[in-house]
Amino acid sequence: MYFPIGWSKSLRIPQEDPGIPVYIISNRDRSLFVILTTSSLCLWFCKPSVQIISFRRSKRSTSELGYNEKAEWRPDSSMIAVSTTKGCLIFYKVQLDDSVGNSQCIYSTKDGRKSAPKKDIGDLLSGEGIPAIKLTQVSYTAVEGGIASIICIRDELLITTKCGLLQRIKWDGSVANKTPVALNTIPFSVDLQFSRSSTLKDTHVYVSNIEYSPLLGGFAIVMSNGKAAFFTVQTVKFDAHQVQGIWAQELNDATCVAINHKYRLIAYGRENGEGVVYLIEEITGALQVSHGISVSTRDYPDVSHMAGALVILKWTPDGSAIVGSWERGGICLWSVFGALLFCSLGGEYGLSEDAFKHHSLHIRSMEWGAEGYHLWVMPETEQNQCQGQTGDDKSEQFSPSHELRGGDADLQPVPDVVFSTRKKSPLKNKVLSNTNSVNSEIKEQRLEHKENNICVVQLQFVKSALTVNACVNNGEHVFLQGEDSLYLSTGNFVANNATSNCDYQGRNAETLRTNMTSSQESVLGGKQWKVIGVPHSYLASNWPVRYVAVDKVGQHIAIAGKYGLAHYDMSSRKWKLFGNETQEKDMVVSGGLSWWKEFICLSCYNLLDQADEIRLYPKTHKLDNMFSCVTKVPSQILLLNLFHDTLIVLCADCHLMIFSLNYKAGLALPSVEIRKLQEVAIGSFVPHPASVVSITLTSLRTETVTSKVTDIEPGSESILMNVSGKLLLFQRDRSTNVQVRNSDGKVKPMPFCSPARVASSVELMWISSGRDEGKKYLLQSLWLSCGMHGMKVWLPLFPKREADKRGFLSKRIMLPFKIDIFPLAVLFEDAVILGCSNDGVCFDIRSQSDRVPFLTLERTSQIYINHILRQLLRRNLGFHALEIARCCINLPYFSHCLELLLHEVLEEEATSKEPIPDPLLPRVLAFIQEFPQFLEAVVHCARKTEVALWSYLFSTAGNPRDLFQECLNAEKFETAGSYLIILQNLEKPSISRSLTKQLLNLALENQRWNLARNLVRFLKAIDPRDIENVPPYNVPPMNKAAKPYWTPPMSPHAEDTTNPFQFTNEPVYSRRLSITEAEFLNKDYIRIKEKIKATKSDPSTLKRISPGRDVSDAILEEFCIDSVLHKHAVKLMSEYKLKDLACFASNMENYQLVGWLRHEKLKAAKVENFTQALKQLHGDFQWPYPIMTHSAFYKLNQPINNGDSMSYSTSSYQDLSLNGSRKSSSANNLEALQQPLSDFPRIGSAGNIRLKTKIPKDDSTEASDNCSTSGDQDSIEDGSCFDLVVLEQFTQELANKGPHQSEMELRFLLQIMMEGDCLEWALLIAILLCDAMSVVRVVNAACLVDTPIEVVGRMREGMSFLEFWAETECFGYKPFFQAIKGQAIQLNKIVEQNLVTSKMDHTLKSPKTSAGSSDQLNSLRVDTQSDELNENGIEDDRNTCNIS
Repeated sequence: MYFPIGWSKSLRIPQEDPGIPVYIISNRDRSLFVILTTSSLCLWFCKPSVQIISFRRSKRSTSELGYNEKAEWRPDSSMIAVSTTKGCLIFYKVQLDDSVGNSQCIYSTKDGRKSAPKKDIGDLLSGEGIPAIKLTQVSYTAVEGGIASIICIRDELLITTKCGLLQRIKWDGSVANKTPVALNTIPFSVDLQFSRSSTLKDTHVYVSNIEYSPLLGGFAIVMSNGKAAFFTVQTVKFDAHQVQGIWAQELNDATCVAINHKYRLIAYGRENGEGVVYLIEEITGALQVSHGISVSTRDYPDVSHMAGALVILKWTPDGSAIVGSWERGGICLWSVFGALLFCSLGGEYGLSEDAFKHHSLHIRSMEWGAEGYHLWVMPETEQNQCQGQTGDDKSEQFSPSHELRGGDADLQPVPDVVFSTRKKSPLKNKVLSNTNSVNSEIKEQRLEHKENNICVVQLQFVKSALTVNACVNNGEHVFLQGEDSLYLSTGNFVANNATSNCDYQGRNAETLRTNMTSSQESVLGGKQWKVIGVPHSYLASNWPVRYVAVDKVGQHIAIAGKYGLAHYDMSSRKWKLFGNETQEKDMVVSGGLSWWKEFICLSCYNLLDQADEIRLYPKTHKLDNMFSCVTKVPSQILLLNLFHDTLIVLCADCHLMIFSLNYKAGLALPSVEIRKLQEVAIGSFVPHPASVVSITLTSLRTETVTSKVTDIEPGSESILMNVSGKLLLFQRDRSTNVQVRNSDGKVKPMPFCSPARVASSVELMWISSGRDEGKKYLLQSLWLSCGMHGMKVWLPLFPKREADKRGFLSKRIMLPFKIDIFPLAVLFEDAVILGCSNDGVCFDIRSQSDRVPFLTLERTSQIYINHILRQLLRRNLGFHALEIARCCINLPYFSHCLELLLHEVLEEEATSKEPIPDPLLPRVLAFIQEFPQFLEAVVHCARKTEVALWSYLFSTAGNPRDLFQECLNAEKFETAGSYLIILQNLEKPSISRSLTKQLLNLALENQRWNLARNLVRFLKAIDPRDIENVPPYNVPPMNKAAKPYWTPPMSPHAEDTTNPFQFTNEPVYSRRLSITEAEFLNKDYIRIKEKIKATKSDPSTLKRISPGRDVSDAILEEFCIDSVLHKHAVKLMSEYKLKDLACFASNMENYQLVGWLRHEKLKAAKVENFTQALKQLHGDFQWPYPIMTHSAFYKLNQPINNGDSMSYSTSSYQDLSLNGSRKSSSANNLEALQQPLSDFPRIGSAGNIRLKTKIPKDDSTEASDNCSTSGDQDSIEDGSCFDLVVLEQFTQELANKGPHQSEMELRFLLQIMMEGDCLEWALLIAILLCDAMSVVRVVNAACLVDTPIEVVGRMREGMSFLEFWAETECFGYKPFFQAIKGQAIQLNKIVEQNLVTSKMDHTLKSPKTSAGSSDQLNSLRVDTQSDELNENGIEDDRNTCNIS
């Protein structure tokens, strides 16, 4: 409801030695305040907060009559009565000072420059400024026995004396009743009907505190002995025989009292630091406890010892909240029914130990300002005295304007105070004026603190728009109003539209509905406030803001102050005010306002015609009465609300009036027809019209009313009325089926029956206007906020079948539940409650005189679906719970709702000290099993619960091992990983280890890399000493000749994060590899021990071993993990899944892929089927198969002249002639052959490059500039031939090339394979990329001496199979294989040389051939050289082939 915000403002009395501040009180409309000190009376104006005049008593007066103690205003603000410590009552007359020239403007603005007063600053010269007032002491009266308390009753004062008397005194000082009423003569009883009355026996007891309420018809009192009671009187004369006292039962330590007139509540403060609130029982008249007001001992322990007694209580002007103060300091705010809104005991006051002692707010008196925007607090200073100004203050200048004297009392001259009211821009988002200018105010207040102490602290507040204007639209947003700013929280929908310049009116309802649906996630999660500053041009003469309203989509805002109204458009960021200021001053909005379609609907009082009216103003036109639609009503309207196209108002004569609103289309000006439908008298159901908090029309009904109409049309079926917290439901009487018609022939609406009470202690209510059948449970429910009792939902119970509508089955049910926030809005379809809370921030730059830290607002939210499901399951209404849950299953946080449901029930039942005969946990678990989120909800709840409660949970939910297996079967591997934490604490480490290995294998197979990486860490965290029968491990021999390699980055930029897999740039060392458990032999175990000894001396290895663990155990554990990873890597390589292997290696920590490839190059990393491996690479990297152009196909199939070969087109695989020159040498052809495809010129960068097609060598054919691209006889011009060739080449290049990301990955893997000596895979990748240069590099690497011959043999055999596959299936590869034919011959030559060498070695070792070994060797070399020459000759001939 109410929330403090920003800095507190400090006010001081501009007077030398004003005395100790003792009391503060405001007049009836809270525009004037009296600050009472021991020796003076200061009269202040509320806005701006400045002193008007001060009356200082002389020393003679204070010595004779006593010091000032309390004060009281006359209802018409014409007089002030001040009580003194010596039992005297001094009367002062308050009147305008006619001696001042302009009695409405006594303060002039001075900014240091000589300039005329500005009319637009504060509007002080327009008759709305600060009045010039004079105070005159009229008389004084001595009261026998001393004054204990004083209260005003219309035209009289009721004085309670310390001798136990109650006396009435008139405002002229005369005694109204000559015989005062003695307290011990008043009869007291528990109620007014059944209990026996008795009088007080103790004559020393007196009334220490008294409050009067005309709506309750009596007085609430606190006695000096701590007892409390309520006096009921029949008349205001307060005669002894007409007074009856009613005890507040079980209350013996009362300290103070406050009455809430609107909600008919009486609040008492107690010595234990708490409060209790009573209500008057309607039948017996007894005081019944409604609720208590206190702070939670969990959040604020030992409040009674630390803060002391609750000594002051004050209700807000609208009665929706109560503020209290403790004896030892601190302030607290509760809602009307006890929900805690703010408490300063938990604030931040600095880092020192005595921070709270020095900074806590010790309050002597306090009073609410106009509309509750300010709380005037009178703190107690350490010296209990407020010193005056001792030096010149340049920030303020005082100049006397007039001086008054009277009697023995001296009146201080009225000062002209310099104050600045900067013009506020409505387009600028700000919090409050005090929060935007924090630095300037801090500097200004620190100057003040150096010279004088603070007498009054002014706290700033914002309140919910629902407190005084509970219309339907305001309940769909978190909407707060301050004295000059509005706070709106509606998500990104408003923020996005506010920055655009589009016209809101052009949007249709469907577009708005779509935008709102798409922004629901931001509504739930966003906590940013949209702060709209109210324009100063409106506030200057219409402060304070009384009513505010926002439309359904949060796009338009309307406000109403003292006069007139204004509205704001979020999209254009502009305010609209009345152009005619006279029209603005002629209307006062009285009952509220709301948005209806394109109109602002309001109720007002017309000052010109002196009549009450209902008006509608269109938002599309300027504010002017010529565009308004007006309907007069017979009496003042107190409340207003809308339901679809129906308007309902509450009048001061206790009548409800219902109107229909119909938009008139086709007219030049927007117009609305307002037609009265029905009038309902409610005088017999409400004690007073001011007790009605809110009214609304609704389609809800209880189905208990006798109805003969089977087919009921949807509409306004009922009226909901909140009367002092009691929710009444008026339903239409359907007992008869007779339709009554009006004179115009229209059917009269059905009358309403007597009301039924639905709920009590109701603060706010929300009803949805949606009609979604999929979420009918949520949209057709009534939501109630009940203060400290939490929330309630009136839920419909739809039958299982339409035919099953038995009369004894309940149609609705009221479900209460507790929440942790104060609700301000309900999102029905999203199952979320939105609220607001305060947060204090301490700044050391503030002075020690500041009592309250800087306060900020925070938007809060809470899910409520789990509370509803729990209450339904507790009442065995599982079918309805299942229906509600199914309609919310698409919510992103539905799984979290189930988790919260399970957690709350588990915590309650598992920690219960009493036996539970009917536990709810089995039903909750059975209910959650109906949804696929069951396994997640159980494990997440367990991990967030204490381990001691797990046994109780899994005794009902099932064995965690079985649940783990269900996760594996359902492929919920992440959930299964969460169960491992549970199993680690409930099972043996060996079982947990085996299950982790099982999950790790599944995670690796399904490429859940994050899970696999976490599982590896989990396995390393298990202490091997806890595992029974650790088997011996064996490690294969490491490659000692392997050298460290630096793994290059995936892309030229090392920080490129777009790659699906990345490798570290650290040195790559040979990784230890483990083998399967079947190969753990005793002889290998000896080598493990030797390796462990060597590892112990390695400091880098010891760093990775946790302290307390044996080094040998840690090494054995790591070998076991390596075996699992090794098996998976072998499996990937055997399936030719090179991309998955790369992702696997990049996601496993410290996995050295190069070392593993070196170790497995002859085992798992070899390629058995080149064709299948190449196809797998195409599929994994989404690389297209190459295609052949028409010209290339023609050249491949056209025989050349010599008949021993075929001319072919290699496109970009062979040399190209640049600028008319041709490379004819073998070396140049090889250089061109080695160029990758991407290095060739493209169309976009061709420039002056000319590509010419080679013509087959023929005697009858001459080379010319003309050529034919397809070999036919037609010739075209050279330019056209060039364009076609380049276009064909570019098209083929684009078609044969895959995604850029895949190319980067393939080239990176090519480099990795080269470093890992996996030449077979390197060759496959080079062929896939059609990169002839890479093929040459691979073949050159195969020519090295340390390359195993079996690798070269598989490469040669693989290329043969690939050539055959290209000839039969994939013709696109034929040109490339023709281009690298020489590399295939080179591989063949290497194999043949190895065979010859092996044969020669065998011959040299044979004794029979030792004699002729030299001759054979020479002949063999000659044969080899001749073969090389022949092959080179063939290659040279092929290199001279034509390119088309």
